[in-house]
Amino acid sequence: MNARSIIDEYYRAEVGDVKRGINLSNDEKIVDAAYNYSWKLETWLENVMGYDPASKQDWIEDISAFQHEDPDLFKTFGQWVINTSISTDYHDPVWTHFDRADTVKPQWLVHWTKESPRYVAKQGFIYGHPDLCGLGLTCYKRDRKQQPGYNFAFDLRDASKGHNKYGDEAVMFFAGGVEAFHYGDAEYQVIFWGPDAKHRIPIYAASNGEWTVVNKHTERVVYHNENFDAVTQWVEDNFQRYASVIAYD
Repeated sequence: MNARSIIDEYYRAEVGDVKRGINLSNDEKIVDAAYNYSWKLETWLENVMGYDPASKQDWIEDISAFQHEDPDLFKTFGQWVINTSISTDYHDPVWTHFDRADTVKPQWLVHWTKESPRYVAKQGFIYGHPDLCGLGLTCYKRDRKQQPGYNFAFDLRDASKGHNKYGDEAVMFFAGGVEAFHYGDAEYQVIFWGPDAKHRIPIYAASNGEWTVVNKHTERVVYHNENFDAVTQWVEDNFQRYASVIAYD
């Protein structure tokens, strides 16, 4: 597989959407906030600016008309939204919860899970957060398991950070994504589009404190080590040899 086909297979438009959404300029954030919270315009016009909402009905019904006809006042509204409305709202734009996004080229990543890692690896990341709004607060989403979408992982250098915090066992896989700093968790995380995760390998926590990789057909241990990083390194080094018995696609 050449470099171009790897990019085509693993790097989707959704990944670029995340990076652009997080790295908006200040002016772009004002516009984005105004559009995302356009339903607050009527209240703002009446209670903050003292307008009769009936006189600005065209703006209330079409936020783009407001932006076109009075761009300065439009920016004032957008800034007001940022100052007063955005904090922990589930529908907040992605840039309110993440910062410093950068592209992660297709590589090995680790996702921690409280579910069976075999189940996740076998089924794939069939559920996720479907859009950018609310991406920083997915733990509060009640209907998470409805459709494919964005999921979270760590690159190998930070993989062990997620143990216990997000799950007791893990799935190692190959995908591209966007790495960004998450304000709430105070750490860098990789955001990836779930269906793009390939070569999914469950990593189990054994009762003796070791981490294990098993043959998916026989469930016999193929490799074990008490150091999680040693296990991920072994997978990376030996994947071609053992792919047919340890990985799900």
